[in-house]
Amino acid sequence: MFTRVFLYYAVRCGIVQSYAFGYIFGYIFDIPIFSYTQKATSMAKIVFPLNPKQIDNAKPKEKNYPLFDGGGLYLEISPKGSKLWRMKFRLNGKAGLLSFGKYPDISLQQARIKREEARKQIAQGIDPREAKREQERQQVEQEAAKALHDENTFQKIALRLHVSKQGRTTDYYRNKMLRQFEIHLFPVVGEKNLKNIE
Repeated sequence: MFTRVFLYYAVRCGIVQSYAFGYIFGYIFDIPIFSYTQKATSMAKIVFPLNPKQIDNAKPKEKNYPLFDGGGLYLEISPKGSKLWRMKFRLNGKAGLLSFGKYPDISLQQARIKREEARKQIAQGIDPREAKREQERQQVEQEAAKALHDENTFQKIALRLHVSKQGRTTDYYRNKMLRQFEIHLFPVVGEKNLKNIE
């Protein structure tokens, strides 16, 4: 029993890593050390969280390489020296990759917050990439609606009307109409959308 325990921990600690050594040792003591070696080599790699000093000291190499922070988050260092936050994830058995932005624009702390948000979405069965696209689409729609609202204010329509009347009426009439709008209407309803004026 003692020998089995010793061999198991020897494999786990890296003392015994050779299959040949395992076979010989196993043959002498009649212990299937091969299975211990398999268990040891298939264990997950321990990832220690990054710190800002490691990130700042990371130098470019010939090929892209990652600095792992854990939970799928890593910083990809390119040969040109750019540092991009990325996150690997799996959803419904399929691998995915997220991009959180460039370091130092996105700090280590901000990248970790984004990672946790993405992990919550994944836990709910939501693809973070689709959620991001939907959020961007809604933002574009809101901006377009605001721009349309701003274009259809009473003041802007009145000014467009003033310009469109040029050459069709006298300048005196056009300017008088505009002056009346400026005095009486623009201060009250100038910034309101036509739909909201009763």
